Amino acid sequence: MPNRLYLGRKFKVLLLVVLAAGQLFATEKQDFSVSAIAPDLLKDAATVIRYRTEQLTFKAEGVEQEVSYAITIINKNSISASYFIEGYDKYSKILSVTGKIYDAYGKKIKSLSASDIIDASNISDGAIFDESRIKGYSPDYYTVPFTVEYSYKKVFKKNYIFPTWSAYRAWNQSVVQSDFIVLAEHESPVQINETLGKGNFTKTLKYEGTMYEWHETNLPAIRAESDTKPFANLVPTVWVTPQNIAFEDYAGSANSWQSLGQWGYNLLTGKDALPAEVVQQIHQLTDTISTEYDKIKACYSFMQNRSRYVSIQLGIGGLQPFSAQWVHENRYGDCKALTNYMMALLKVIGIKSYSAWVAAGADAPEVQPSFPNDRFNHVILCVPFSADTLWLECTSMTSPFGYTGIFTDDRPVLLLTETGGKLVRTKTYNCNENIKTTVAEVTITPDGKDVNASVNIAGKGLFYEQSEPLLVHDPVKKKRAVLDNLNIPSIELGHFEITEQRDRCPAIVQNLIFTQRNYLQPLGSRFMLPLGFGSTEKTTISTFTKRKFDVYIRRNEAEKDSIVFIVPVDYVVENTPAKEEIKTKYGEYHIETKVEGNRIIFCRYFSLNKGCYPVEEYNDFIGFKNLCISKDKNAKCTLRKL
Repeated sequence: MPNRLYLGRKFKVLLLVVLAAGQLFATEKQDFSVSAIAPDLLKDAATVIRYRTEQLTFKAEGVEQEVSYAITIINKNSISASYFIEGYDKYSKILSVTGKIYDAYGKKIKSLSASDIIDASNISDGAIFDESRIKGYSPDYYTVPFTVEYSYKKVFKKNYIFPTWSAYRAWNQSVVQSDFIVLAEHESPVQINETLGKGNFTKTLKYEGTMYEWHETNLPAIRAESDTKPFANLVPTVWVTPQNIAFEDYAGSANSWQSLGQWGYNLLTGKDALPAEVVQQIHQLTDTISTEYDKIKACYSFMQNRSRYVSIQLGIGGLQPFSAQWVHENRYGDCKALTNYMMALLKVIGIKSYSAWVAAGADAPEVQPSFPNDRFNHVILCVPFSADTLWLECTSMTSPFGYTGIFTDDRPVLLLTETGGKLVRTKTYNCNENIKTTVAEVTITPDGKDVNASVNIAGKGLFYEQSEPLLVHDPVKKKRAVLDNLNIPSIELGHFEITEQRDRCPAIVQNLIFTQRNYLQPLGSRFMLPLGFGSTEKTTISTFTKRKFDVYIRRNEAEKDSIVFIVPVDYVVENTPAKEEIKTKYGEYHIETKVEGNRIIFCRYFSLNKGCYPVEEYNDFIGFKNLCISKDKNAKCTLRKL
């Protein structure tokens, strides 16, 4: 075993050398005037990072983080980027914070004092137990452009999760200079993963440690684009994680998903015991149920009716759940605790299930399968079957059984099993599951101007979640939500009824009766009848000739309409649109119009296929969408009065 004191002394020599070099740029007298920023770095920039130096030092006793940076606020809508906010908890400590504010000419306006920095609890919405805190500062300065400069030092007693690094921190942000240094003792090895790396990276073996360095300079702002992957997956990013996990009495390894998952599984040991009366109650509930599926459904309903979600950030860094017995007795828990509770209920009746760590939310960075590390923020339950897999969201007391939805759909998750971690993927919903179906009978008034409509709209999957505001109980708010959801001008809403179909792919169904004034457009002695009744008005999308990123469509979706127009007997239908069938890799579009007596039957179908399409295909992709929009707008026929 190496002499710890000797190793530490030699490592300190390396630290002193690197710290001196790394802080040189930050401590030199700098010109923070806006005029000193190169013109090409001001283009499309809402903020400009003038410099940023960050250093992580991994030691056996913990990790030190030192950060210095200056950022210029160009756009008043980005003033929040001038705030200083840094969190800490019982496993970390912020030792010092300094700061300065400069005006547009680089003149120092203020230096922060210790009393300027707030220290507050970081309890989030829905949290009642949280040991995390923040140190923060708001400049309270609004004359843009201006610059803020901050430095702070933070130490971690744990050796588990650490910040990622990227020269870019946000859309529409340019970078003058950004440096990142990682120092690791031989006894505290780290794993490094670079995504889209293109910067100046060096790795040096010196003394008793390893030094990694990244340097980026003069990076132009990246203009925000629609339909992209999460920002962290688009810009060069460095992920750092320790090879060896040391967290209180729980040691493990992050060398593989298997070993990381094994460490997570060990945190659950002894947490699944339930009182004897609960075991008996669950058997009474399920013993007469014939299928495993319905047994699981009964247990899920039991869990939902008995408990509620509360964020709890206590214990081992918010990573280890309270026991199933504790949740049962207190009737609440966070995502990991409620998932563990549901898992314990199923264990009572001999059904195996697994906690699954997931990076939830629309903007969560994609998990890199080749790089084991914990960037997860949520826990759900996996119940495997031979021909199917159930995914259960245990934090929602209203979520339909077996539906996880857009919060956790179609992404890698880490199952925590007795044999270690397994990286698997959650359910992908197809176009028949993310679909809005509209069936309507529309009667044209004898004067040829208005229409009276009876409409049934069923929104499944993605559209179910978009329609959830319709489930509000207050009648006035519900009517307002219906009108907002329809987004149809000149409407007089009569009867409306909202129902929920709580299946594994749930739906919200609207049954509506309303009148729309001046729906038909007079054309001399004729009327123009738009056939896309109830469709949201869409505008064509301009092509973005300098687009930078691939087109990323997160999920499949579809719209299906069947509209029957009842024409007054003294009108003749003319000029119906031709049948259209468009099939591309991006999706499909179909319309067909039939005239049967005094009835016009209009059928429409539009779908969008999930996928990542090369940036070179952007104009083709937009061309498909614009063609569909154009066909929708031109789906009209004329009525002539006899």
